[in-house]
Amino acid sequence: RLQSLQSRIRPHFLFNSLNSIAALISIKPAAAETMVEDLADLFRASLSARAQVVPMSEELELVRKFFRIEQTRLGARLGVEWDIPEAVMDMGVPMLTIQPLVENAVHHGVARIVGPATVVVRARIDEDSMMVVDVENPVPPGDPPGHTGSQTAVANIAQRVRLIYGDKSSLALSREDNVFRARMRFPARPAGAEGVDKTE
Repeated sequence: RLQSLQSRIRPHFLFNSLNSIAALISIKPAAAETMVEDLADLFRASLSARAQVVPMSEELELVRKFFRIEQTRLGARLGVEWDIPEAVMDMGVPMLTIQPLVENAVHHGVARIVGPATVVVRARIDEDSMMVVDVENPVPPGDPPGHTGSQTAVANIAQRVRLIYGDKSSLALSREDNVFRARMRFPARPAGAEGVDKTE
């Protein structure tokens, strides 16, 4: 079930990326080649059958590849701000959970805004020894308060995290003023640690 959920890829991202690659081939072949390599790495991770929990550093590398692809397409309109302390880099995170949240932020936030916009990615360990990951993006002025992007993608991530950590995990969406936040929480453990509790 985890593998099935993990391997779902959004068609719009694939089509947008392929169209951008096609446009770049004749004018910026090196950029097109880098984009193909990043896209291949994202697909490889999506279809991977290995460990479902990876080090934070590995998950963030996939996020960076995604940002490179989208920055090639959106240019200066897309900015990114990182708030990731070194202390969390070796901690475990379910693979391909932060990247889809960032994709949601770009597609339903930045891409709908006229002018530059920044996605913020934060991670920390709280006082309850829980990993807290926040992905924040601005929303277009006048956007209906109920607009929260792709509920399908969010439900997919919530299911995968719950299959690993049980009811000790959560994925909450919130909006304050013109900032939308997705917050994921799960037990903070080093990557590769055994004995994950799944209290139902």
